[in-house]
Amino acid sequence: MGWSSFPPAHKKSLGIGVAAYALTLMLAAGWIWSHSGDTIKDWDARIPQAETEVNTVYATPQITDAKSNAFPDTGETAQPAAGGGSISLIMTDIGLSDSDTNRALSDLPPEVALAFSPYSPKLKDWLKQASLAHRETLILIPMEPLSFPLEDPGPQALLLRQSDADNARNLYSILNAADGTMGAMNYMGSGMLQDSKDTSALLQTLKKRSKLFIENPDGGTSTGQDAADATGAPYIEADIAIDDSATDTDIQQQLLALEKIAHDRGYAVGIAQPYPLTFNIIKSWAASLEKRGIKLIPPSDAWKAKVQHDQAATPQQPQATQSDDTPPPLP
Repeated sequence: MGWSSFPPAHKKSLGIGVAAYALTLMLAAGWIWSHSGDTIKDWDARIPQAETEVNTVYATPQITDAKSNAFPDTGETAQPAAGGGSISLIMTDIGLSDSDTNRALSDLPPEVALAFSPYSPKLKDWLKQASLAHRETLILIPMEPLSFPLEDPGPQALLLRQSDADNARNLYSILNAADGTMGAMNYMGSGMLQDSKDTSALLQTLKKRSKLFIENPDGGTSTGQDAADATGAPYIEADIAIDDSATDTDIQQQLLALEKIAHDRGYAVGIAQPYPLTFNIIKSWAASLEKRGIKLIPPSDAWKAKVQHDQAATPQQPQATQSDDTPPPLP
């Protein structure tokens, strides 16, 4: 039964009904629009209002005077004189965001190294720009965490359940794509780095390519230092991730803790992430660092400082430095 079979009177009644419904909707919409301002004001008046300042990675603290953006001198941390140690800072997870990467290249002190994600779609271009800026770079090696598969390091990861050949293939692919980097750092990896065999294989490969391995602690018990001692591979473990708790107060406290480690041991290594708040604090902190007798250095110099520190701690074994396992010079 088609439309043409309906009686003319029914068609007329249906048309009048549709027209009346459409007119009603238009009138209702007009009334709502004309009274929307009063309605919103009425709602706002009924909602309790409260204001507070919350400092997170998405909100930079408000500057209320000329000195409030300076890194605080609390007096709680020792203020060493000249020669009071050195700090290496590495910003990780670089290359995934164009804005973050550009800011890291242009805004951070030149001594701050950048650790690039192997999943960056513009990895080679970014590495070239960093090289032209004479900034040290590392490549992140995705590895299996203890929480795997709940947390997945991605398709190029080194995994305990994969064969040695598959892990080697992924590692070579990452390193070949990251030509020009002076070292590597783990992305996740708390599970992988517990396995001495796999960790030794990783460090042996990096040693052959004269690359420093910087371990970013990811929980668990790492075999990194033991594997480095056994293979003679260049290795250093970061001391503090400064913005795991990404508020201005916590980041500043972690940076002060880094300063204390540098003062006590001679060197310290910190890890940062490309949060807006982290960028702001690092810039302010670095500007006043030398006044506190501490020098900002690239990771290659931090590794040299570690070698000197370790040699000074074990002077009774000078022959170890002449063995075939002596770490090769970094590029």
